[in-house]
Amino acid sequence: METRLNAGLLNKREAFSTPPGISVVILTCNRLPKLRAVVASLMPQLGPSDEVFIVDTGSTDGTREWLATLSHPVNHLLLDPANLDFAAARNAALTRVRGACIAFLDDDCIPSFDWLKTLREELQRTEVIGGLVLPYFLYAYPAGWSSEIAWCAGMSPRGLIDKRDDNYPATANLAAHRSVFANHPFQEINGASLVTEQKYKAGREDAQWWKEIRRSGACTCVSPRLVVFHAIPDSRFSFRNLIARAKNDGIAAWLREPNTQQAHVETEGLIDQFAHDLVHPRRIIAGGLPALAQRFVWYYRQLAYLGSATHESEPRVFLRLSPRIIKRSARRLVGETRLRLIKKTRAPLRVPDPPHHILIAAPTYLGDTVLLLPIVELLQSNWPEANILVWTRFPELFSPTSPLITIVRADESSEELVASFARWSSEINFVPYYHFGPAKLWRTVLSLRGITFTHDVGFGKEADYYYAGRRIEKRFDQHEVLNLLEMVSLWPLAGSLRPARLTPTQRYVESLLSRYPHLQDAPYLTIHIDTALEMKRWPLERWEYLAQCLLEETDLSICFIGTEQARAASQELAHRLSPRRCLDCTGLSVGELGALLSGARMAVGPCSGPKHIAYATRTPTFTLYGAVSEHRWGAWHDTELHAYIRSTVEYLSPREQRGLPENHAMLMISAQDVAQGVLEHYQRVKHLSCSEILSG
Repeated sequence: METRLNAGLLNKREAFSTPPGISVVILTCNRLPKLRAVVASLMPQLGPSDEVFIVDTGSTDGTREWLATLSHPVNHLLLDPANLDFAAARNAALTRVRGACIAFLDDDCIPSFDWLKTLREELQRTEVIGGLVLPYFLYAYPAGWSSEIAWCAGMSPRGLIDKRDDNYPATANLAAHRSVFANHPFQEINGASLVTEQKYKAGREDAQWWKEIRRSGACTCVSPRLVVFHAIPDSRFSFRNLIARAKNDGIAAWLREPNTQQAHVETEGLIDQFAHDLVHPRRIIAGGLPALAQRFVWYYRQLAYLGSATHESEPRVFLRLSPRIIKRSARRLVGETRLRLIKKTRAPLRVPDPPHHILIAAPTYLGDTVLLLPIVELLQSNWPEANILVWTRFPELFSPTSPLITIVRADESSEELVASFARWSSEINFVPYYHFGPAKLWRTVLSLRGITFTHDVGFGKEADYYYAGRRIEKRFDQHEVLNLLEMVSLWPLAGSLRPARLTPTQRYVESLLSRYPHLQDAPYLTIHIDTALEMKRWPLERWEYLAQCLLEETDLSICFIGTEQARAASQELAHRLSPRRCLDCTGLSVGELGALLSGARMAVGPCSGPKHIAYATRTPTFTLYGAVSEHRWGAWHDTELHAYIRSTVEYLSPREQRGLPENHAMLMISAQDVAQGVLEHYQRVKHLSCSEILSG
């Protein structure tokens, strides 16, 4: 499995070379006029090594006789339709086509004039590419039609264009390198014939295949440039057909993955959505018939899925769940009414101009705290006369340059002090993170004049976000520092946002050297072998492989860092590798950790607190990114000092992640790729000072 390395090391996306030939596979059955139109549109686009491969699954309308008259570059395969589903037909084609890349079309989907040209370009940059399926005619859509239910008629839904979770491209417009199909054929479901009314129950092999491909770590992309036009009969837009398609899609989902745990999760999600819509009917009413149709189709699809799991009809499933839906609706209504009353009785948030008293409450992780340092500095430089109180778990990181900045350690003993300041002094309470803060303090005090994000703050309940006087939209497509900057930009702010800078005090340096005097004797590198979050954990044996490579290829000593819980593993690892060159440095205080990292030749580890401290001390780093993105959490300064490798699995939706280890994305990063990347980056930076690197 290939893993992506950042530019300057080895970008393995370059391995996707120009495909020498593309095989276009078309499944067909009794659609001869449409099939002819599809083939005619493809012929001018074919290159010397391309082919069109038609799989007939039981036509009786003259299609087979017509295929017999064709010759290269059009080839065909005739299959017996008995006990054959779509997946089996596609897999049969995969074993016979010749192209280095394989694309799928439907026999009633006309490709755009540059479809193959676009495919050729996209497949140089990715392993798997999906496109849009758009209407061929100017249809007279029925009342209540919306792009959200286009999937029921065989077109791409709005969610695919918007790149929402669990919206997959169809095999009507899909392509990949041959090696991908070789490793991941389509899932076959026995007992459903292509020519019966039950054919769709064994369908949606496209959705299942795309999901498994993403879970496997293949490089995937949905391109709006890749377009085919679906010649759909008008009958497909009837309400009866839409409901039938939704029902069959639900049944197919259960047949593909008959998992009772998944069914339980889907049940809870259905109840939550029903309860939400019952409590907020005006949102659907405002959307008119399209919104109502969208909801009805999706509910019917889910009821069909659950009915397949329990062998019940859709109405019976609904009747069985109705008491729970009503109960949850009542609880939601009571909770939201209570929250509205609380907010109604509070004074509205007023932004002072200029501010005189500011509270920054951020009881959070180490890395998040480092990101806050430049924000506090910027506020202080703009409002030098403002009294700023920072409530943090890591006061050691802050070095106030003004007596008006107060740093308070976040623990139970300081909660009353913070509550008193928030009640009687503070005009604005910024709460960017709250992973370890008490819920009562936020709900009853801090939120009174609180400003927080819309999500990803760390509150215990979803309702906690709505206590805030103002919520700022948090974006995952930009660096976290910019999110923090947007939160505090209530007033025009002058000056640039400077990166965090940390310099260890002599006290911490002496404390560190007294524990590890050997650090003065040889250059060393740190490896962070554990994290607070399971999703960022990398197997210990892979850290061992990396350390062994470094010991063999460099003259560096290695310091293993982590929490107290990692001490036993660190000590055993150091003893097994080289007691002379490996040190267990787990359980350090934040100050000692800063001193250790500031003296290291490089810091290696997952995206966590020590990495951010290394950034602030200008120590070169090599970071492993799993489900988190380097675009959001990576270096936004001194970028030449910092290299990274990222998992082929960047993000999975909750449905895609279900059943996988929490650190699945990290597990997709190989020890060999990390070792190669670390050694290459070390060779690049080991003889250069920071000033030389920054000057190029």
